Amino acid sequence: MTSIISFDTQDQHSQGHRLVGDRVGALGLGCMGMSEFYGRADDTQSIRVIHSALDGGVNVLDTADMCGNGHNEELVGRALHKRREQAFVATKFGIRRDGGRRWNDASPRALRTVNTQLIELYWSIGQTILERQAIDGWGSGVISRLAEDLGAEFPDMTGLSRSNLQYMRSFAEAWPAFANVPQPVGHLPWGHIRTILDKRLEPEARDWYAAAAVEHGWSRNVLMNMIMSKTLERTAAAPSNFKHQLVAPDSELAQQVAKDPYNFEFLGLSGEVAERDLENALTGRITETLRELGPGFAFVGRQVHFDVDGDDFYVDLLFFHIEQSRYVVIELKTGKFQPEYAGKLNFYVALVDDVLRRDHHNETIGILICGSKNDRSVRYSLGRATSPMAVAAYTYDNLPTAEKEALPDEGHLVAALEWAEPDADAGTGTKEA
Repeated sequence: MTSIISFDTQDQHSQGHRLVGDRVGALGLGCMGMSEFYGRADDTQSIRVIHSALDGGVNVLDTADMCGNGHNEELVGRALHKRREQAFVATKFGIRRDGGRRWNDASPRALRTVNTQLIELYWSIGQTILERQAIDGWGSGVISRLAEDLGAEFPDMTGLSRSNLQYMRSFAEAWPAFANVPQPVGHLPWGHIRTILDKRLEPEARDWYAAAAVEHGWSRNVLMNMIMSKTLERTAAAPSNFKHQLVAPDSELAQQVAKDPYNFEFLGLSGEVAERDLENALTGRITETLRELGPGFAFVGRQVHFDVDGDDFYVDLLFFHIEQSRYVVIELKTGKFQPEYAGKLNFYVALVDDVLRRDHHNETIGILICGSKNDRSVRYSLGRATSPMAVAAYTYDNLPTAEKEALPDEGHLVAALEWAEPDADAGTGTKEA
């Protein structure tokens, strides 16, 4: 965790030779050569304290040289001259890399943790901005001044723009306990964090998507897609009988894999299609299908054949959930849910459980995915079923119908890009100025 040691001379004068703030601990602070504390002995003691702070994990040094003669920064520079640690010196409105070569000449250990340290630093900068704005008032130009100061100090460094500083402020505001409580978001790349902040999610949703992205290694695009498709809201939302057919915590685990609705927008289909066409599309894009089903799913087969004393039966889609060590039977219906569909799935789940399940496997579950459903009819049908099952709907749309209808069609978008009205001057090759 990024720690900040403060060398604010006014604080020192009023509070004596000790560390200001609670984030590091009482290391003991020699004077920084300001006011009546001038003198070589004091400087030597201060340098010792700087070394102790760095040894204790401090990596942001806040000189806050209010008197403006730069002696604090000079002492920090002398202390860091022969060290390879990364330390950032925070002046009144800027942060300066000082003394060291760790940024460009980092040890392998530092390279492995550079992202975490960068995120911690960004949070600290954001927190500093919040604190300064609380003192100076909103509209005082803190971010603009800081951006100008950093730009002048580090002309070749990226990530210090005004907009990025605004993100740092939002980051610190969104996770106020980041410095004191380990947070999954601290292990995400900065681009992922910006994506989460852009979506203006509720705190619970922010934490959920951050934790899921870390756990499952989502790319930034996958993270954005998961947020846009409301994965959190859909996860564990399908009506089921898991609580009645499975014991806890197995029932809770099974519920987590049953989304409602499933979003098949990636298939590029629309309207009602034949069940075999839907099945072909899902298996033809199995990577996207597995991603939509959720982490842990492994594809076993489609139209999996079972012979029951000469009678042939075929399971639409069969998966194995690696994390939960269980088979998952998925049946597809493109129309509205009918009670008899539950009876058929109940039979298939019992069949797979009897034929394929091994002693070390958990109970097989089934998920019926249909075009639409009446939840009350679903619950009546599941109430008497003897196998653990869930029923979910599917959709092809990422956006609600009303929002999708409000969007311009392809012709209007092309016309807008060409600075022309739809169908205007068709075939003439002319464009409006």
